[in-house]
Amino acid sequence: MSARSKVFPSLITSADVIEFRAGWERAWPSATTRQNAQQNIRSFLRTCCRENLNDLLAALKTIRLSKVDKERLEPKPFTEKEIKVLFAQIPKTFPAEKVAVVTLLVKFMIATGVAIRDTVQLDRHRHLQYGWLRFDRQKTGRSVVQQLDPTLYAELMEGEGKYVFWDGKYQVTSEVTTWQDDLRLLMQNAGLWIEGNTTHRFRDTAVDFWLGEGCELTEVAAMLGDTLAVAQRHYANLASKRMQERLKNVPVRSWANPRRARMSC
Repeated sequence: MSARSKVFPSLITSADVIEFRAGWERAWPSATTRQNAQQNIRSFLRTCCRENLNDLLAALKTIRLSKVDKERLEPKPFTEKEIKVLFAQIPKTFPAEKVAVVTLLVKFMIATGVAIRDTVQLDRHRHLQYGWLRFDRQKTGRSVVQQLDPTLYAELMEGEGKYVFWDGKYQVTSEVTTWQDDLRLLMQNAGLWIEGNTTHRFRDTAVDFWLGEGCELTEVAAMLGDTLAVAQRHYANLASKRMQERLKNVPVRSWANPRRARMSC
């Protein structure tokens, strides 16, 4: 805008917004990246603009996901076999003094589906009480409520520091990035890494387990700290697959012997 001699937000026009966004597709092939960028721009405009706000927002047309983007965003939970491979790889990837904490972090994220930023800031005394996990998500502010496995809860409560996975010496953003890099390396060494999808696979794995155990998406949303609409959007296909598996055990009427219903299980 300064190159266009426009130094006040009120001088921005819809044409400026359209031209500013024009290069995004070339710079960011992923539609999800462009969607995030547009969300940031919308927030900026709502903060800074008043008289021209409606015109500027109208110029930001909806960015549609491609088929490739949709396939990439599909949940990709780890199988039970892959989880075993992942744990077996930890002592091969990390020094001995770090194995225990990496193992605990992977256990926690697979069991709870908690996002990496919230995991790093897990507070022993505020977020873990009497076998329960309770906190408000950094991203959405919505509450996460889960009952924890007693063994996992005991492991999380060991230690004297305020945080389970962070010593508080560095900025949380830096610590999150370090953990993401470590987990990416672990998955790469285990042959399980999918580009563009690292820590979110733990969340998918937790949801897949809950759905397999018969949980409804309403319950899944409460445990993740999401709205039901978000849970349905992200995990409807996963829920459908799990439902089909459960339907295999429903009694089926057999016409070979009309007086009896054949059990498919």
